[in-house]
Amino acid sequence: MRTVVSASRRRALVAGVAVLVLALAAVLGYLALAGEPNPSGPQPPTVPTTPAADGAVSMAGRAPLTGVPATENLDHPAVTIKVSNTPDAHPQRSLEDADIVFVEPITGATTRLAAIFHSKLPDEVGPVRSLRPTDAPLIGPTRGVVGNTMAAPWVLDYFDRVTDVDDLGTLRVPRGVYRLDPTRRAPNHVFAQPDRLLAL
Repeated sequence: MRTVVSASRRRALVAGVAVLVLALAAVLGYLALAGEPNPSGPQPPTVPTTPAADGAVSMAGRAPLTGVPATENLDHPAVTIKVSNTPDAHPQRSLEDADIVFVEPITGATTRLAAIFHSKLPDEVGPVRSLRPTDAPLIGPTRGVVGNTMAAPWVLDYFDRVTDVDDLGTLRVPRGVYRLDPTRRAPNHVFAQPDRLLAL
């Protein structure tokens, strides 16, 4: 009987130690995630988050589409680029620099992307594809510019009529605003240059 009690106590002691170790690991992990940033590394700018009298947090010093602190001047329109998302369009370029990426169903299981750039304008984005009717409600609120490879005439008319977005499709801009990549097959060979679209 003494041996059984002793074995039970050992098991309980081992279980107790295991629980303490797991609890300590959880606490240390939480402190590592929630602790102060490493003072030796680069620090993001600090922006006050004191709520205004109406309860809203001030966006001063923050990127308007992401809420992330920003040091550069972002007083310019957003640039949306329609990007192909079919398997033969991969790899796409510069999606990681977008503030927002909408995934739009188009036909069957196929999707297309509306990548909105504001905080950062990469050198090149694509492959660029056409506008769809769903772009009007999605990107209309940006009141910026959109790069695309045009669309059916009724889609272009609808988009122009219901949005304040400047449609700067491939046939509406001077040569050189879009670039054709000779290493890619059509239709996934057109790439937009957001800074040139913004300049227009």
